[in-house]
Amino acid sequence: MELASRRNVILLYLQYGIYDSPRPSTFIRASPNGDPGPRPPSKVVQNYQLEECLSIVLQSEIGHGATGEVLRGTLSVEASACCVLLDIVVNKE
Repeated sequence: MELASRRNVILLYLQYGIYDSPRPSTFIRASPNGDPGPRPPSKVVQNYQLEECLSIVLQSEIGHGATGEVLRGTLSVEASACCVLLDIVVNKE
């Protein structure tokens, strides 16, 4: 989790039900330390270094309720020497 918390880019893939995203949605951290505040001017970056990204693949719906769906997925953090995979649960509102 410490390694994942230092990543500034999330690549989000949907691969469940009718969804199968060939390209991820990209989310960039608004500020380097995670504090809310004024956003820096956005710049177009099409290539990210391995050490900047983590991937989340949402794979199935496991429940739903009044505030949204609950999805099962995998979080992947790659580094030059290893790859860490974690099972995760996400509330999609």
